[in-house]
Amino acid sequence: MLAVKRTMAILQALSAADGLGVMDLSRRLVIHKADVSRILSALEELHYVVRDPETGRYHLGYKFVAMALQHVDRVRLEDVLDPVMREVAKATGELVQFAILQQEELIFIHKVEGEKPLRVASMLGMIAPLHATAVGKVWLASLEPSRARALLTERGMPKITEHTITDLETLMAELDQVRQQGYALSREEINPSVVGLAVPVFDASDRVMGGLVVTLPVFEASPERLAEVGEVAKAAAHRLSEQLRLLPASSTSPA
Repeated sequence: MLAVKRTMAILQALSAADGLGVMDLSRRLVIHKADVSRILSALEELHYVVRDPETGRYHLGYKFVAMALQHVDRVRLEDVLDPVMREVAKATGELVQFAILQQEELIFIHKVEGEKPLRVASMLGMIAPLHATAVGKVWLASLEPSRARALLTERGMPKITEHTITDLETLMAELDQVRQQGYALSREEINPSVVGLAVPVFDASDRVMGGLVVTLPVFEASPERLAEVGEVAKAAAHRLSEQLRLLPASSTSPA
């Protein structure tokens, strides 16, 4: 029983922090460092936690996130997401998706198809490349520029399509524009022939906790059309932010 309690305490501590080392956990939880190390090793072997080889800090792994996404609390989240996303899909006729922030990654957790047929590989359960997706840019734009720059430098900006922005300064300039217009665009940067438009959704602390994404075929993505869809998406994101603020924290986080 004691081992189980200690394991859960470690997992809880990791879920509330941006990475912790063995000594951090030992001091915080008053557990001998040898016991902390032994538990972390077992969790790492099972892929429930991952260790950053550079810092030695541990983070929750995506196997743990996947389990949490199946929990009943996630159903409550989808109960809020689905009606609003369906309204956006009906108003625009386009595919609508939602990605949630977890451990500085954005994971797609829900989608609603529009009336217009659009062949796009499903992003459900996938992690959004920050530099190439509209939802990634929305979150980056919410950060201090120095933090966004550091993240992009650390993770790199690999070329996914011929349109992917791989120059740091070019993307940093685009993030300034995102802050001004209230939405971000990904123009064939991750999917050829597709433009993604994302707007931020905020938590109770007014931090970006996810993003609503509308996906359009590139031949329909005129400036006028994007402005129109952007207004619909921003209004929907505002409603989502207001509704999600009323849910318990555990209902609006996959971890």
